[in-house]
Order: sequence, then C-alpha cells, then structure tokens
Amino acid sequence: MKQKLLLKSMLLLFALIAGSTSVWATDVTFTFNTDAGIAELGITKPSASSGTDLGTDPYNKDCVSLTATNGGTNTRVWNSSGTLDLRIYSNGTLTFTAPANITKIVLAGSTVGGFTVTAGDGEFSSGTWTGDAAMVTLKATATEKINTITVTYTAASVEMPTFSPGAGAVEKGTEVTISTETAGANIYYTTDGTTPSSSSTAYDSENKPTINAATTIKAIAIKGGDASLVATAEYTIKKVATPTFSVAAGTVFAGTPVELATTTDGATIHYTTDGTDPTASSPTYSSAISIDADMTIKAIAVKAKWDDSDMASAAYTVLPPVPGLSIDFEVSSLDQYTDWIFVNVGNTNTAITAHGGTKYGANINGSGNGVNTCSITTKNKIAYPGSITFYVSKVSTNTSASSWYVEVSEDGSVWTQVGDAQDAKSMSKGSWVEVSRSLTSYSDVYVRIRYGSSNAIRAVDDIVLTEVKVPVTIASSGYSTIAKGCGLDFANATPAGLEAYIVPSITASTVSLSAIDEAPASTGVILKGTAGATYTIPVKADAAAVGTNKLQAAVAATPITANAAYILKSGEFHLVTAASTVPAGKAYLLASDISSPAPVLNFGFDDATGINAVIGEGFTVNGEFYNLNGQRVAQPTKGLYIVNGKKVVIK
Repeated sequence: MKQKLLLKSMLLLFALIAGSTSVWATDVTFTFNTDAGIAELGITKPSASSGTDLGTDPYNKDCVSLTATNGGTNTRVWNSSGTLDLRIYSNGTLTFTAPANITKIVLAGSTVGGFTVTAGDGEFSSGTWTGDAAMVTLKATATEKINTITVTYTAASVEMPTFSPGAGAVEKGTEVTISTETAGANIYYTTDGTTPSSSSTAYDSENKPTINAATTIKAIAIKGGDASLVATAEYTIKKVATPTFSVAAGTVFAGTPVELATTTDGATIHYTTDGTDPTASSPTYSSAISIDADMTIKAIAVKAKWDDSDMASAAYTVLPPVPGLSIDFEVSSLDQYTDWIFVNVGNTNTAITAHGGTKYGANINGSGNGVNTCSITTKNKIAYPGSITFYVSKVSTNTSASSWYVEVSEDGSVWTQVGDAQDAKSMSKGSWVEVSRSLTSYSDVYVRIRYGSSNAIRAVDDIVLTEVKVPVTIASSGYSTIAKGCGLDFANATPAGLEAYIVPSITASTVSLSAIDEAPASTGVILKGTAGATYTIPVKADAAAVGTNKLQAAVAATPITANAAYILKSGEFHLVTAASTVPAGKAYLLASDISSPAPVLNFGFDDATGINAVIGEGFTVNGEFYNLNGQRVAQPTKGLYIVNGKKVVIK
C-alpha cells in the first residue's frame, strides 16, 4: 500500500511538473510466462505439456481485473516443456476493468495480433489496444500465445469521495458523511440516481444526506477545473429478522407451549391468534403461547429505525392428551393412540351415529372391498389387565356370518380367545351392543380386539382397557415419576415401603413435596423407593383428588420444547434444553411455573411428610445418622435418615 501511494504521489508530481493537474497514468502488468507471475495471480503451475484453465472468475492485480472466457477450447496457462504462456483460442475473450478509464492494453508474446474489440471504444493493432473506456473486451480470432498483458489507466488528480457508513443496510435516519482526501475540494451529490455535477446539491457538515428508505447516493469532488471520478453507494434499511416458532406447525398436544423468537437484538415481537395479520399495535409477545385449541399464530418483529420483519405464520391443530388405554375415537386421526396398533381400521364415518349419540368418530372396520379381518392390539404387554369393555355396531344390512373376539397373547403370535365371540350377524343395523370381558386370569399379555369372517362393514367405539395393578420400577436414584389414565393406590403397593408425593409449589431452585396415599387418573406423581426395585400399585377407580399439584401428567407421549419443562433425572429435576418428548406414563414440571427457572431443581419437603431438614439446603444437623432400619450409618450418602429422632434428607 505504501509503495502504491508513493507511486501515486510521484505520478502526480510528474503531472504537475508537466503543467497538468487533472490526471496521471498507472500501468499494471499480468505476467503469464514466469512461475512468480502466475503464482502472484493464484494460478497453479501446470505439468509439462499440459495446462491450467483460467475459468470464469476474475483475476485481480493492483485494482485491475482480468476475466477470461473460453473459445474453441479452454483459456489456460500452458506449459510447453518448461516454457509458460497464456493460450486463448478463437472466440475466447479477455475483459479488463480498472478504477478509472483504461487508455492502453499491450499484449506481448509469440502470437498476439488476432483480436477484435467487442467492448470499449478504441482500436486494436499489432498486439496493442488504445482508446478511453471503463471496460475493454478483446475477442480472439485465432489461437494466441501471450506472455504478458500491461494495462494502463488514468486517474483524476482529485480524489474520489468516500462514504461513512459504507454502502449497505443502515437504520432509518442515518446521516451519511461524504469526504475526499483532496484538500480544498468541494463535494456535490445526488440521491435520485443521476450523475452529480457542480450544479447538484453541495455537501457540507450541515447538509448531509439522510437515509430513510432505499437510496443510491452518487458524489463527485471538484477542485478548480478538475473533477474526481463519481463515487456511488447504495443503501437499504435494516430489516428485523422474521420471527421463528419453537414448535413446527402441525398437530400438537393440548397445552403445548410455543415460544417466539427473533435473532435481531432489541426487537419486539407482536402476534395474533385470531387469523388476522399482526401490526405494531397487536399484543406484545412476552411468554410462551399455550396451544389449547386449534389456532394460527401470526407474528412480526419490529424495532425502532428498522423495517418490520416479514410475517411468520404457523397453524396448529390440537391433539388432546388421551388416557393411554382408552379409545373414544372422537378425533379425526388415530395417530395419538400410541399405546395401540391398528390393522385395517379406519376412523371417522360421519354417516354413523357413534355410541353415546355423537355423530363424529365412530370407527369403521372392514370396507366392503374384500377386507375381512381387522384388529386393535395393545402395543405393549399389560402386566395386570383387569377388564376390557367396548361397543360394536352393524353398519350395513349384510347378514353374513361374522363375529367380534377378545384375545390375549404372551408372545404376540399365539392368541387365546377370552370368553365367547360376539355375533355380528344377528345385530340390528345402527344399534350398539356392549362387549365386556374379564382379563384378571391373565398377566403380562398383549390384548386385542379382532373382527373377522366377513367383509361386512361394522363399527366399534369407546374401548376401555382397565388394569388391576400397575408395575413401576424405581430408577437408580431412588426416585421415579408416574402418570396413568387410572386412579392408583400407593399405600397398598407391594412390596411395602413405596412413598408417593405431589408438588404443591415450586421456588426458584426447589420443588416442595407433599406425601399422598392415592391419586386419581391423570395425576403426576413422584415415587420414592428402593433403587432398581419393581413395585405393583393397585388401581383405585374412586381415588380421592390430591389438590394443587404442579406435576404435569404425560399419560400419552408428550412433546416439549427447549427450556419449557423439567424432567426427573438422578433424583433432581433438570431443565430440558432441547426439544424432546416426555414418555407416556411419566410426569414433568413446566418452567413457566417458576419466576426464574434454574438449571436444576432440588427436592424440599413440607410438614406433611415428617421431614425436618434437607441437608445441603442451608441446614446444619448435629448428631448420629441412622437408616430407616435403625442401623447406624458412619458415612451417610444421599437418602433419608433419622438424626436425633427426626427425619432428614441428604441431597
């Protein structure tokens, strides 16, 4: 850079001595016949008797640009047993641009005369182009072998103006400073795309162009009778990044939280859920939006002095959580029933009045097109099945012999019929018949309903599979969570010693635990027991309500978004930092229930449990530690102990 400035100063000095202050000339040479020359251009030296193609990207040297196109074959640097040159073939082109008008281009080599001028006023003769043009294109008429190309361009003695800030995206109201390095020069500019002159708007510190919309500024510096080249800068207004949604549009479970975000710092998001397009007057987004019904969220992000973002939109359809072992078919899709496998079962025939009098959701089995077997099977084995009840109906007047069956299997391949088959032939069209079978004689089996022997169209609705006991295995931490679509009796679980808790409240880093003996269906519960032990919990249909409980029940698999929920892990609740799914039958906590969510939540207890202290939560306990069997513990670890006749928990 210093050498360039020195050269420039010397040329200006020579021009002044010569009596002209308007221009000076600069020569730039591209060298193709030396290793150093092609290396300077970033061209790899080819092997002997081969070439390296130039391609179509420009080669730049000292602000002069050279771009080549191919003719009969590729334009390339050729190596003839150690002798390098640039080979360009008939119809290939060389295009040159420079910071100022080009006045001369000299091609030197063994063959340089076969070019015509296709762009840029001027003449080409004997390897030399002369003229005055901002861009020059030479087209080869034969094969040319070039060693060097020297480009001469002129520059004004008055420095071209510069802009601050430079071209690009800026905030509304941004003032642009225009300057030139030429002392005493006056600057003139336009903002309407026209070329500036001394008659254009004069620039000074009190008269700066202001950007409030997409604008092109052109400026020229003039001193005496000399003028600079025209400088151009194109400006746009910064635009806020379009909001994003933490949950993709589509089907979600009821209560799914959707978070909105924009990557533009300081931007505010406005949204609607009624289908209208949002404006800056729409509600301001501050916390996750709960999808409790079918809705479309539309959002924009705004920021002072910036253009508003594009509008983002996401349509959600609610898939309400359902008890894992019950099917009411009051939905348009069977996908939510993840605890069941359906074979040749369609859903929703609005021509049928479903069981219970509704018109929506009767499940149609068989299609009248030759399908004569269908089944609805539990995905997993049921450890302690109680009973299965469902309703069947006859859709057509078909009187072919056909029946419904209840079956169980230990391996999923050999099936045993439970009770009598339910005849479908003699049923009355449109009426519903209740089918119920006791399953208490079986354990650890798959359960299925099957219809067969005819392609007559039948219907089934309101399937309820009950359990008499629910098994649960306690994690290695000694704690687990449970959430079932049936009431549970924890006090009579076997083996004895299982403890159950709900969460009445949550602080910034602690969940309060309150002991319970039973819980109704769809209640989230924390269980404490022997690590690795499996307990069986009796089902209790009339279990009493538990009161306020922050634990959410994932009776069915429940998707959660990043930073929206806590799950139990290693005896503590950990914030889930990536989108995930809570497995069916588990419980979790919502981050929105905490004013300042922490990464990890520890357990705390209330008086109902009889726990007197939680060591590690700011308590100091003096005395000897005993386990619940009355044995002294010299080095207690995590768990429940007796100290001075009182219960304490070590975290």
